[in-house]
Amino acid sequence: MFEKIENNKIMAFCVDCEIERIYKAEELKYRTSFQKIIDENKVIMRKYKDNLASELVKYLAKKMFACILGVGLMFGVMGWWASIFIQIALISVEALAQRFLGWQFYKGFDDYWISASIFIVIIFIFFWRDDEMKMPEPQLIPELVPPDRKIINDDVLIEAEKQISIVTAYKKRILEEYILIASDIHEVDKMEGVEFELFLADVFRRKGYMVKLTPASGDYGVDLIIMKGESEIAVQCKRYSGTVGVSAVQEVFAGKSFYDCNEAMVVTNSTLTAPAAKTARKLGVTLWDRSRLIEELAQTQASIEFEHYLERYYA
Repeated sequence: MFEKIENNKIMAFCVDCEIERIYKAEELKYRTSFQKIIDENKVIMRKYKDNLASELVKYLAKKMFACILGVGLMFGVMGWWASIFIQIALISVEALAQRFLGWQFYKGFDDYWISASIFIVIIFIFFWRDDEMKMPEPQLIPELVPPDRKIINDDVLIEAEKQISIVTAYKKRILEEYILIASDIHEVDKMEGVEFELFLADVFRRKGYMVKLTPASGDYGVDLIIMKGESEIAVQCKRYSGTVGVSAVQEVFAGKSFYDCNEAMVVTNSTLTAPAAKTARKLGVTLWDRSRLIEELAQTQASIEFEHYLERYYA
């Protein structure tokens, strides 16, 4: 069972069911198209046969006219002389047949018309065989290839594998949106400095820390002291619209010793400069920049659990 995105919703995706659905749809389309092709090919053959009969009649009429015209022309030009030669040949054959075999061929017939008829038949055959009727073969629609279940199976599996990455990226985007909404970071950006300190004090209490606020002035760079177990952490809260520099890290590191804390932390709704981050790593100061603060706020003050929020995106 896989998942896929459809209409911006996450839906169950059964591979075997999808293969069967596509195969049946393709098979139905194939049967419908195949029958349509058969019907269309019948129409093509019917038209072809009608055209063939019509062309045959035209061909015979044309051929007959050409043969008669040809025979007339040939007979008019050389028919008389040809018939004379044929007549002489027939008389010679008849004389030889009478003498040696006792046969008489043309008794009761005019030898001239017989020879003329033979010449006409020869010329007629000559003109008739001159060409043949040529009719192009009908261009039938080729048959379709039936659907292949294996090809469909491979295509669906490829699509299923593709959907894994798509759904994963979709869920990641949903999680990022959820964290942003749950953190209420845009409201945090509107807070004043003291309001931000009180807000973070409440956040740390929700996370199980005991919280003590330092004096508003002369705090030596420490706004909160949070305690859990043996950990006492000096925290500087920076609600900034710009980037936080090295001085914030140095101040809270120095204030840690003043308040006898064993750890130091800078929390901001903004980002830190590269030197500030480098200094924090070297001094062992924990940093909560904007992205870390958003994650922590989403965990501590979310009005809706992520699982319930995710249900909105399931069909």
